[in-house]
Amino acid sequence: MPKDCLYPSMVTSPDGKGVILLGCLFDQNGELIPDDKIYELRPDMNGELTWNIMQQKMKYARGQTITMLIPDDFVDLNCDP
Repeated sequence: MPKDCLYPSMVTSPDGKGVILLGCLFDQNGELIPDDKIYELRPDMNGELTWNIMQQKMKYARGQTITMLIPDDFVDLNCDP
């Protein structure tokens, strides 16, 4: 796992070829610090599994999250904020 991530949550990548990890807590001098980064584990060009930091981030850093994928047809993807 990237760094020393504590209590992460994982789901399968949408394409089924990797794993997405989020909700890490990192121990910094005895204090647990939440992370806003989203990591993905997937094979590189040589077939080696590597962790990459995704472009997307969580709006608020959190630890111990509950994670699930929601199908595209479950939500309106054309809605305005």
